[in-house]
Amino acid sequence: MPAAARQFVVCFEYVGPTGLTAIGGATGRRYRFDRPGARVIVDPRDRPSLAAVPHLRQV
Repeated sequence: MPAAARQFVVCFEYVGPTGLTAIGGATGRRYRFDRPGARVIVDPRDRPSLAAVPHLRQV
């Protein structure tokens, strides 16, 4: 990850009923939210695409 992208942390929480795997739109990385309330740190470049996923909220 480039130094500029590491300057801040982006974290998402899953608020849906089961689990979810989301794919980052910029990096193609898979992010696994295995249960309701799961929090995952994501690459800042993937923030816009994950923000559009239902049941994910940035924390």
